[in-house]
Amino acid sequence: MRCYLSAGESLPENVYNRWREATGAPIVEGIGMTETIFMVIGGTPQDHRPGATGKPFSYTEVKLLDPEDQPVEPGSPGTLRLGSLCKDYWQQPEKTDAAFRDGWFRTGDVFVIDEEGWWRSSGPRRRSAQDIRAMGQPGGDRGMCDDSARCGGSHRRWRTG
Repeated sequence: MRCYLSAGESLPENVYNRWREATGAPIVEGIGMTETIFMVIGGTPQDHRPGATGKPFSYTEVKLLDPEDQPVEPGSPGTLRLGSLCKDYWQQPEKTDAAFRDGWFRTGDVFVIDEEGWWRSSGPRRRSAQDIRAMGQPGGDRGMCDDSARCGGSHRRWRTG
């Protein structure tokens, strides 16, 4: 493998470092969701930073806004807004009203843009077990990271005992 991909929750830098040491290959991080169809922020195998989700891809429209929907300064936390090809959640008007406004999708994810333009999660938005089950994800009662951590954790180089 030349590289691995991490998405769904922010990858801790120490996990990146341990994985790189064990495998010799980087983990490239990114964020995307069904509502945006593609990954919207991420790194590449040639250009990534441990602990950073990445930078917006050229094909995406992104904003980082404060609670009053004003752009934030670099280094300040803001909530992610994305241009979306989706217009609503089917037969869920309340969820649609909360998430889609003026052509933008309000993800609820909070990021900070550092001085080099890298987007860093400043605390992952935790999806509820109900949301995870609705997406058809296994482990809806435990959360997404639990299953992923166990997969990597069973490898002989990850055992601590």
